[in-house]
Amino acid sequence: MHLPFFNRDAATGAFVPPADGFYHLAPKGEYPHPESGLVQVIDDESIVAMLNRFGEESKAPNFPGLLVDFEHFSYDTDKSSEAAGWITEMQNRADGLWAKVRWSDQGEAAVKNGRYRLISPVWLPTHVQQLGNKRVRPLRLDTAGLTNAPNLRGMVPLSNRAESNDPADTKTKTQPIPKRMKSLCTALGLSADASEDAALAELTKLKNRATTAEAALEPGNARVKELETENTTLKNRTAEMLAAVVEQDLVKYSNRFKPESKEAWKKQLLANRTGTIELLESLPEPKAEEEGEEKILPMHNRANAKTPLGTPGDAGKAKEAAKAKAISNRAQTLMRREGKTASDAWRQAEADVNAGLGQ
Repeated sequence: MHLPFFNRDAATGAFVPPADGFYHLAPKGEYPHPESGLVQVIDDESIVAMLNRFGEESKAPNFPGLLVDFEHFSYDTDKSSEAAGWITEMQNRADGLWAKVRWSDQGEAAVKNGRYRLISPVWLPTHVQQLGNKRVRPLRLDTAGLTNAPNLRGMVPLSNRAESNDPADTKTKTQPIPKRMKSLCTALGLSADASEDAALAELTKLKNRATTAEAALEPGNARVKELETENTTLKNRTAEMLAAVVEQDLVKYSNRFKPESKEAWKKQLLANRTGTIELLESLPEPKAEEEGEEKILPMHNRANAKTPLGTPGDAGKAKEAAKAKAISNRAQTLMRREGKTASDAWRQAEADVNAGLGQ
C-alpha cells in the first residue's frame, strides 16, 4: 500500500508538503510481515498505545523526537544513521497513524526534490503485543524511514519497507546472504537465512545481558578484594605470632643445639614448627652433673697470680675475663639443671659468682 505524502504542483512541477506538516505513517488494518511470519494488527488500540508511549518518552529532558532515517539504515552498523528528520508529534486519525516531522537539511532536500516520497514505520519485536495465531499488535513506534516502497513488510525489527523491483535501485535491492552471516545467525540460535537486523537485535540482547551480568558481579568483586586484604592481614599477623613463638622455642631448646647452629634451627622452626619440635625433643639432653660437679669447663683462677712480662693492667683484665668465664659456665649449668631461660640464668649466675658461689 503506497502512502504518498507530497503532492506535485501541476503548474510548477514542485513537490508540495502537507499544509499541517503531518505525514501518514501507517494505515489501519492487518498486514503480513514475511520475514517473521507474523501479521501486524494496526488498530485504534495499537495507535493509542503508541501515542501514550510517545507522550511518556517526550517528557524526558532534551527529548529530540523519534528518528526518521533513510531506508532504515540506522539499524545497519555498516551504513550511516544520519537523520532525515525527527518526529515531534503523533495523531490517531480515521485512516491510521500520522506524525509531524521536523526535517533535517538533508531530509528536507530529499523530500522537496522528490528523491523520497514515502515513509514507513518501525517497531521492535519486544514492543508488540502477542495476540495468538502469529498476530501481533505494535505498542510503540521505534523509528520511521524515508523510502520509496513502503508496504508494511520488511525485516526484524519490523521495518515496513518493501523490496524494490528495480534492479538498479541499490538502496533496497536484496543482496545474497554471505556464508559468514549464515554462520553467525546459526551461532545466535537463529535460522541460517535470518536478516542482518535480526542478528543485530540478538547481538544487542547478548551485549545487554553481559553488561547486566558484569554489573551484578561488581559487589562480589568488591567483597573478594576485601577478603584478599583481610587474608593478607591475617597471614602477616600469623607470621608475627609464629616468629614470637619460635624465639621462645629457641630459648627452651638452646641446650639441644650448638649456639652457632641457632639460625639454622630457627629457619626449620619457621618452616615446620611441629616437625622441628619433635626432632628437638628426640635429641638427648646434656647429662646432668652430680652434686659437686658444677663446673663443666676448666676455670683457671689466676686472679692472684703474677702475669709474666705483663703490665699492671693485665692482671685486672685477666681477672675480669676469669669472672666472665665463671658466670658463663654457671649460667649454662643453671639452664641445664634448672631449665632457666638464658636471661634468668645469666642474672643468677652473675649473682652467684659475685657471692663466691660456682667458682
